[in-house]
Amino acid sequence: MSYLLFLDDRRSPADVRGLPGGRWIVARNRVQFIECIERTGLPVFVSFDYDLGGLPHGLECARWLVGYCRDGGEPLPRFNVHSTHLAGASAIGDLLRGASGRAHLDAD
Repeated sequence: MSYLLFLDDRRSPADVRGLPGGRWIVARNRVQFIECIERTGLPVFVSFDYDLGGLPHGLECARWLVGYCRDGGEPLPRFNVHSTHLAGASAIGDLLRGASGRAHLDAD
């Protein structure tokens, strides 16, 4: 099943401009993020927030995703970071770009 995954504790995909259309699943925290991927498989696209209303942050979800893809021999999905937390957004983007040859949404 092809789907897009939106990680944010408050917002929905409709609140973020420029995201691709498709069937979105929303994860509000790290537990939901991991459960969704383990149950449904890898999404084709992930949009990350950094601040998830406490710990862990979106960066921990990105780290988990990198390990999951590495262990399964899968490429990382395309991604976007919609967080307003500049340092956190940069850390997520740097991690995912470093782990993958795939481009950030804005680099298309």
